[in-house]
Amino acid sequence: MAAASQGDDSDGDVLDPRVVEDMFNLPGRTSDSLFLEILAIFMKVEPARIAGLHRLAAARMGEDLARQAHQLTGSCAVIGARQLQATARSLENGVHAGDCDSVAEKLADVDQAWSRLRAEFARRGLAVD
Repeated sequence: MAAASQGDDSDGDVLDPRVVEDMFNLPGRTSDSLFLEILAIFMKVEPARIAGLHRLAAARMGEDLARQAHQLTGSCAVIGARQLQATARSLENGVHAGDCDSVAEKLADVDQAWSRLRAEFARRGLAVD
């Protein structure tokens, strides 16, 4: 529990502290923490999804790009990754709106939010690799 509550992300822009704390305190199927189990899955799946966003954008596959951004948004909601969730949603909305000019900028925002999230997990002593 200490790993989930320590840190100074006081405004909760990277992680929703309520979601993290609530899930951290729930028992998992194979460990003491549901959050840690879900985090392990998240960290296995999402790096490939984020790399896929870049490939889909480069290939101009808008529908697939929007779908993958939507899936990332949902995964982020589960673990309380607010900032990454917001940037993925922005990417999805931009693609749906046909705003092709902003896709590269929105992907850069996703990458920055991903880096901040990983740094926040590391700062909290949560395994991220």
